[in-house]
Amino acid sequence: MPFIKARKAKAKALRKGAYLSLLYIEGLEILKPGIYEHLTHGGMAILLPYANRVFNATYTWEGRTYHLPKAKGQNYSIHGLVRNKIWKVRRFDKSSITMEYTLSHKGYPTILNCFVTYSLSSNGLTVNLEVKNIGDIRSPLTVGFHPYFIFKNTWKLECEENVNILNISPEKVTQRSQECSKIRFPNSFDTTFKGGGELILISEDRKLKIRRNNMEFFQVYNGEWAGNDSVAIEPMSGPPYAFNNGYGLSAIEPYQTLKFGFNIIVEKLV
Repeated sequence: MPFIKARKAKAKALRKGAYLSLLYIEGLEILKPGIYEHLTHGGMAILLPYANRVFNATYTWEGRTYHLPKAKGQNYSIHGLVRNKIWKVRRFDKSSITMEYTLSHKGYPTILNCFVTYSLSSNGLTVNLEVKNIGDIRSPLTVGFHPYFIFKNTWKLECEENVNILNISPEKVTQRSQECSKIRFPNSFDTTFKGGGELILISEDRKLKIRRNNMEFFQVYNGEWAGNDSVAIEPMSGPPYAFNNGYGLSAIEPYQTLKFGFNIIVEKLV
């Protein structure tokens, strides 16, 4: 696929997974370069119809049990069903691209028609996702994105509002409120948060403002796949294990369309 461009910004989306494999804004490399064989180890993958883990790759919805593909060597399914699928390009111009995929899977109750649009400006990226239930069964849904943001030397995360730090199991969720400035992010951090308003990722040479729409949750991950120069800050509409414990889980009605998204504004500091 060709690049989309806007002044000092450019991005490249692949048809596989509608995956954003690279992103430059204000002349800065924003995303860790994508890894084609492992789409959640770099770049930015789309996660749906579940944004994170489903315990034992099994869930029950309205009296029926469904089975999902397990992650290799694990007792869970993770990151949805679309990241390795080939999406169709529905619209392409100099600064934006829209891609479509129709999801039908034996492990999911209905059929979803999904559209994602990436739009560049000179100092930012806007991501819009529309999901329509084109079947006749009410179905569970969480969606997410998995961007790895590059930082220089060190990073910190600021939040417009307090966050709730979630402790999640397949059976239950507990949470506590915390000022974002008081949270410490050690290596191999992998934690779910709720709220926070606008998120601001700051490092030596850049400031990224992340504004979310209908994506109240986010995951922060700086483990093995992030390396020493990136951190994943993942906007989500629902948390891990939502398909098991029901916390943060949405339902999409027959013929209903739900919209999600976020935008990133980049300020170059040096």
